[in-house]
Amino acid sequence: MLGREGLVNGGRIKLYCTETNVAEAWTRKEAFLKALGHGLARPLDSFDVTFGPGESPRLLRTLGDPSEADRFSLHALEPEAGYLGAVAITGHDWHVRQVTWHWSERHRAGRGKMERS
Repeated sequence: MLGREGLVNGGRIKLYCTETNVAEAWTRKEAFLKALGHGLARPLDSFDVTFGPGESPRLLRTLGDPSEADRFSLHALEPEAGYLGAVAITGHDWHVRQVTWHWSERHRAGRGKMERS
């Protein structure tokens, strides 16, 4: 990802890269690195993730330990309209549910509690 050739999806160069494509690829790669505990010490081009219109989040391939692609699942999040996120989890039998919190006016003022929707 984001190498000399541009944005790569499963070995295919995406010629039409939108901000959303880049954000999807970045958040999915970042989620996987955080799940491994490696951070950016591991090169971003050492594994591929899906991104783009109609692509379900998943890890396509990894260098070094090919079994990583089968061991982890990726899940897309939309924390707020116009924002993207992702989470990587060991295993595939997970149901990820996103919960949105709405802050009360009192809490925004620095005192009070959260309200859940």
